[in-house]
Amino acid sequence: MSEPAFLESILLSVWVALSSLLISLFVACAVTQKVTNTNDSPLWRSLLLAMPHSALALGLLLALSAGGVGWRWLAPILDFPVHAQYLFPRDKWGLGAILSLSIKESAFLTAVAVVIANRLPLQSYRAIAAQAGLTPSECHHQLIWPQILRSLWPAVFVVFVFSLTNLEVSLILGPDQPQLIGVRLFQLLMDPDPLNRQAGSIGLIILLVVLGLIWLVFQILNRSQVSNKRWSLPGINFVARLFTMSFAGLICMAVVSLLIWSVTLRWDVLEPLPIISVHALTSVFSLLSPFVTSLVIGFSTSVIAVCVAVGILEYSISRGHNRLHWIWWAYLWMPALPLASGLLAWVYFLGGSPGVWPVILGHTLIALPYVMIIVGEPWFDRDIRHEMILKQSSMSVCLRLFRVWVPRHSRLLVLAGAFAFAVSCALYTQTLLLGGGRVETLMTELIVTVGSERRSSALAGLINLLLPFVAFALALLINQSLWRHRAGMQGEGYADSR
Repeated sequence: MSEPAFLESILLSVWVALSSLLISLFVACAVTQKVTNTNDSPLWRSLLLAMPHSALALGLLLALSAGGVGWRWLAPILDFPVHAQYLFPRDKWGLGAILSLSIKESAFLTAVAVVIANRLPLQSYRAIAAQAGLTPSECHHQLIWPQILRSLWPAVFVVFVFSLTNLEVSLILGPDQPQLIGVRLFQLLMDPDPLNRQAGSIGLIILLVVLGLIWLVFQILNRSQVSNKRWSLPGINFVARLFTMSFAGLICMAVVSLLIWSVTLRWDVLEPLPIISVHALTSVFSLLSPFVTSLVIGFSTSVIAVCVAVGILEYSISRGHNRLHWIWWAYLWMPALPLASGLLAWVYFLGGSPGVWPVILGHTLIALPYVMIIVGEPWFDRDIRHEMILKQSSMSVCLRLFRVWVPRHSRLLVLAGAFAFAVSCALYTQTLLLGGGRVETLMTELIVTVGSERRSSALAGLINLLLPFVAFALALLINQSLWRHRAGMQGEGYADSR
C-alpha cells in the first residue's frame, strides 16, 4: 500500500463506479417505462448489448477528444482551436470512463429490468394507479419501478463491480494521474519485480474482501425501504429523455467516428471533412491473424459454454431443481482480474503454460454464467405432461435431451451462443494474462494501437465492433429458418396452450 496516490486511485474508482451506476439506473428506469408502455422491438437494445465496451470507448475517444470527429465539427462553431487540449479524455475526474460505462451498463440494466417487468401484473398496477388518479409516469415511478428494483439488485451489483474493476475502458478513457484501481493492480501483477507482483496479489485479495463487505451493504439496502422509495421527482421524465437522447447521439457519433477514421488518409486542421480512400482499408490485412484468432476463440467459447450450460441445466432438473441457482449471479460478481490471475496460477500449478487453450477456458468461464441466465428460466419451464410422456416412452435421458429438449430450445441456444461469442470478443484481461502476451486478438490489437495512429486503432475497433453484430445477425437468420413451420418447436411456449 506504499504505492504513490494509491488511496486517490481507490477513491476515484469508487466515484466512477457509483456515478456510472446511478446514471445507468436512472436511464434504465426511463427506458423501461417506455418499453413496457409501447412494447417496442428489443433489437436496438440487443445491438447495444453486443457492442464491446472497448469499441464504444474508442469510438468516443475518436469523436470527442481534441482533433476528434465531433470536436472538429464543434470547435469552429464554438470558436475553439481544433487541437486544443481540454477536459476530455484523461480528465482527472474520470468523466470519460463514467460516460462510456453509463451508456453500456444502462443497456444491460434495461435488458434485465424489462424481463423483470414482464413478470409483474402491469395491467393491475395501471388500473390501481388510474383509480388513484396517478398519471402513467407516476404509476411507473411509484408502483412498478420499486418492484423491479427489488429484483434488480444482483444485476446492479454486477454493474458496480465491473465499473469499479474494469480494465479496458480505464486504459482507453480513464484518468492517468492517478489511474483507476483496476489498472494499478494490473500493472503490479505484470511487473517483473516479485515484490510488486506480491503486492498486486495482496491487493486483489483485499479487493475481494471489500467487495464482499459492499455486497452486505447492498443486501441491507435491498431489505430496507430504500428500494421502495418513490422515484417520482419534478422534471424526472425530461431529464431522463435528455440522457437517453444524448446517449443515442453519442453512440451514433462513436460508430461514425470509427467508420471515418478507418478510411481517412489525411485530415487537415482547417478542413471540415477528411480525405478518405478505400485503399486505406488495405491495412486490414495486418489484422488477419488476430481476426482469425478471435474467430477461433469466440466460436470455441460459444460452443463449449452452450454445451456445458445444457449439461448443467439438465443435471439440475434431474435433481429436482426448478429454478436457476443464485450462485450464477454471484459468479458474475467476481472481477475479471482476480479470476484470470487465479486461473493462471492453476495453469502453472498443473504444469501447463499460457496459450490459446487457457484463453478459451478463461473466456468460457466468463461467458458461461451469461448463457446460464439466458437459457435457465425457459429450460426449467417444462410441462409436466410432456415429462410423463417421455418417461413412459422408455427413452434414455440422453435421447430425451438431444431429440426433444435441445431442438425445442434451439433458437434460444443459438442466441445464447451468439451472446457468448460477443462476450469473448470483448475480453482483454483473460486474453493477455492467460495467453502470456503471445495470443493476439482484435481486442489486444485495439488496446495496443490506442494512442498511436488513429486509422489503425479505428480499424481494429470497427472490426471488433462488427464481429458481435455479425454473430447476432447470423443467429437471427438461423432462428428464422429453424422450425418455422412448427410453432411448438420454436422455444416460445407450448403450442397446446396457445
